[in-house]
Amino acid sequence: MKSIIDNETFGRFVIQTFHEGEGKLYTDAYIQPGQPVRVRLGSHRWVNLEYTVGEHNEKRHLVFSAEDFDALMANLFMKLTHRGGEPARKWQDLVAQANGCLHPMITLTVPSAGGDIPFRVRFTLQRQDMGGYGLMLRCLRPVPESLEELGLPSTMHALCQAGHGLVLVTGRTGAGKSTTTAALIHQINRSTSSNIVVIEEPIEFIHRPDKARFTYREVGVDVDTYANGVEQVLRYVPDVISIGEIRDAETMRAAVRAAESGHLVFGTLHAANTTGAIRKALGYLDSPGEKLSFATNVVGVIAQALLPAKTGTGKALAFEVMDFTTKRSGTTALAETVEKMLSAKSDGTELRQFEADFLSSSSGMGNSPFIQSVVSLIRKGQVDSKAALSLLTDAASMQRLNEAVTASSKK
Repeated sequence: MKSIIDNETFGRFVIQTFHEGEGKLYTDAYIQPGQPVRVRLGSHRWVNLEYTVGEHNEKRHLVFSAEDFDALMANLFMKLTHRGGEPARKWQDLVAQANGCLHPMITLTVPSAGGDIPFRVRFTLQRQDMGGYGLMLRCLRPVPESLEELGLPSTMHALCQAGHGLVLVTGRTGAGKSTTTAALIHQINRSTSSNIVVIEEPIEFIHRPDKARFTYREVGVDVDTYANGVEQVLRYVPDVISIGEIRDAETMRAAVRAAESGHLVFGTLHAANTTGAIRKALGYLDSPGEKLSFATNVVGVIAQALLPAKTGTGKALAFEVMDFTTKRSGTTALAETVEKMLSAKSDGTELRQFEADFLSSSSGMGNSPFIQSVVSLIRKGQVDSKAALSLLTDAASMQRLNEAVTASSKK
């Protein structure tokens, strides 16, 4: 078997691993010299990769020797440092300089009938095993063609059509927040001649321009922080701004100011559900004016989770959506709630009542709490109740889940 040490052969390996046959189910690959390459199917589910080699398409476990691993890293980092305008350096020195762990990105292409499709691969290269090295690969699929392709509702197109405001995409690590954001941006790319600026660390998805024009700014390369990236880009006359992660107060303030000044802003946030995201966002903001500005300018909050598929292979997307694009009497339920919270008459229960109204879908918003998505997945036989239960926080939703399980078992 030919060693995978040059960039071209490695590119073919990545494409075969992540884009052909069963590889479309894999999310990560772990290369540890001297051990079979392992690929991830889902939470707590790793298998040894069977790699096709030879004229007879023979499948074998793939093992990188220490020498092949060193040669591959040398070739990859030669390309990466050359593109960055830096002189060639030993990859081991770069890892040591980064305190033992690096996160580079490379761009590869997958052939298709409509032309080559670019996709990104994120590396995590680290020192480990008492002086050895390991490499984790995460494949970022090509930009989804539609929200429906991801299993998201068509009603979310309304968020892409908002002229300005803030859209938060939230979920735990690995929930697919970046993929959903890319799909939302792609809908705008297909429909309007917008100026879109993407600020990420690192740049993950590369969009093929359709009607829109894209500018990419990488945190740590083109700008020092997300907050500064948002502030600076306002002079670049953007229509749409995509923020890779809102993880501090400065970035949240910058996102709200951008939305308030007439831009459509997308940002991801780590929270378990939509109301958790709202609480976290409000916690980042200090003054009553900032909090009210946030509540007034939010046009949507999307929360999602990837649940283990009932078959044991792959995942299923569960989601909930708060849509504030339609206002009643010139305001939204969230703005009314925050205004009451900030008043002298506040009794401290406003957010809890807002959450209860959302979960019962009685507030008149474009609501779709997790339970609706979960029930649909159970009825289709895609997930089991144990996996779905982790997303539910109220007794009424748990009762609906039990009813759905009972009804499915009778079929």
